[in-house]
Amino acid sequence: DIYSIAMKLDSKETVTIECNFSFVDVRVKRLLLKFFKGFGKLHVQDAKCSIHIIWKYDFEDEDIEEFGEILVELANLPIHSIQIDRTDEYALAAN
Repeated sequence: DIYSIAMKLDSKETVTIECNFSFVDVRVKRLLLKFFKGFGKLHVQDAKCSIHIIWKYDFEDEDIEEFGEILVELANLPIHSIQIDRTDEYALAAN
């Protein structure tokens, strides 16, 4: 359980969560929002570790991109967005 591990870490440590979704339905979006809100609360506590999110999405998938932006606002976490081209496994474009 990554949250349990993060709770035990101190302020000098960082937990990085990498997300690479090709599809997220409404039910999963709700679960992800709860998950990230929990990490957002942990992130703002001074004595706890910092949280860093890497959000990968296909450059043509506006839904996944938009959901990542919503998470930034609602969970109050630093999210690094990376556009990928799923047709070319070697192509990445960072935002």
